[in-house]
Amino acid sequence: MINNWLNYISNIHYKEIDLTLDRISFVADKLNILPLSSFVITISGTNGKGTTCRLIELMLLHRGISVGVYNSPHLINYKERIRINGREIDNLIHIKSFNIINYVRKLTSLSYFEFTTLSALYIFSQFKLDVVILEVGLGGRLDATNIVNADLTIITNIDLDHTKFLGFTRNDIAKEKSGIFRFNKVAVVGDDNIPISIYEVADTVGAILYNYKYDWWLTNNNNYWCWQDHNTKLNNLPIPKNIPIKNAAVAIAVINKLPFIITRENIYYGLVNAWLPGRFNIISTNPYIILDVAHNFHAIKYLVNLLKKLPILGKIHVLIGIFRDKDFIKIINILNPLVDTWYCTNIEHHRAVSNIDLIKYTNINSLSFNNINDAWFYMINSINCNDVAIVLGSFITVGNILKIINNKKDILR
Repeated sequence: MINNWLNYISNIHYKEIDLTLDRISFVADKLNILPLSSFVITISGTNGKGTTCRLIELMLLHRGISVGVYNSPHLINYKERIRINGREIDNLIHIKSFNIINYVRKLTSLSYFEFTTLSALYIFSQFKLDVVILEVGLGGRLDATNIVNADLTIITNIDLDHTKFLGFTRNDIAKEKSGIFRFNKVAVVGDDNIPISIYEVADTVGAILYNYKYDWWLTNNNNYWCWQDHNTKLNNLPIPKNIPIKNAAVAIAVINKLPFIITRENIYYGLVNAWLPGRFNIISTNPYIILDVAHNFHAIKYLVNLLKKLPILGKIHVLIGIFRDKDFIKIINILNPLVDTWYCTNIEHHRAVSNIDLIKYTNINSLSFNNINDAWFYMINSINCNDVAIVLGSFITVGNILKIINNKKDILR
C-alpha cells in the first residue's frame, strides 16, 4: 500500500526537482501545521548532513529529549526518512498522512520531495516532540524544508555539487545554502574555508554565526580528541568509528547552543554509538568490503583518505553506479590511480550514467554490467581475501547492495 502511494506521488508533478516554495507553502497553510511547537534544527551542507543529524539525535535521546528526524534520500525503504525517537514509524501513519495531504492539496501540484516533506511535518505535528531535525534535500533557500522557520541552522561544509541548481562556485552554493538562516538565530558553520557569501547572508538576515576555527575548534590525536570554544572544553572524547570527526565536532557545536542541558555522558554516548549504513560501511574485513554513498569530489577525497589508513595487501576493486549530474569524470580520475579493477554498472534511473559511458573514463581493467546485481556478484566472486572491494556512487547503488545482503546473508565467502 505504501509503495502504491510512493509511485503516485512520484508522478503528480511534471518536474522531479522544482525549487520554489509557493506550492508547498500553500498546502502547508491549508494543513495548518506551521509553526511546529518543537525546537527546530535545519541542516544543510554538501556532505555529512545525515551523520551529523544522527549524532545530534542520539545525544538528545540519551538525555531523554524527544526527537523527530527527517532525512533523505533513503537507502532501502522510504520509512528510513522519518524517525520518531530513533525509530521508524508504522506504515499506517505514513498512509494516513499521504491521504490527508492529497485531499487538502486538491489541484495543487507537488513534487515528490515537497509531498514527503509535508508528510514529515504533518507527522511531527501530531507528536509532542521537544526537537525536530530537518535535513535539507538540495541547497537551502528554495528547498522544501525552508518553509519552516528554524530555531537553529547548520551548514556542515561547502563544496561543488548540484551546480546546475545552486551555482558553479563555492560562493554561489554557499549563498543558496545560507538561505536557511533566520534573524537572531544561531547558525553553526563547519566549513574550513568559509565563503564570503555566508557572512553576507548572515549580515543581511541578522543570523548569529558560530563558525569553525573562529568560534569553536577541535584538536585530534590518535586515540582521543578535544572540542572547545571560548567558554567550554571537552577533553578525551572518543573517536567515532565510521563518522568524520568534523561531523562530530559540528554536532557538539550544535548541542552547545541548544536550550537544553546536555551532559558529557550524553555526548559520549552519541559519539560511541552513532553510525549510518552506507557511510564507509565496512561489511567484511576478510576481504574488506566497503559500502559508501560518496558521489561528489569532497566525499571521494574523504573516502581516499580513509582507504590509505587500511592495511591493504591486495588489489582494490570498485563498483560504481552514479548519476549524470555528478562530476563523475573527476571522481573516476581521482580513484583511477588506486583502482585495479572497475565494475561499471547501469542504474535504473533516468539521470544515471550508462555503464558504457562510465567505462570510457576508467583505467584499462574495467568491466561493464547492465545491472547492479550482476556487477556485485561478479565482483565478490573475483576478489581475494587480501583485496578491498568498494561500492560507491549513489544511494541507489549502495541501497541495492544492502537489499542483496539483507536477503542473502551467505553471499560473502
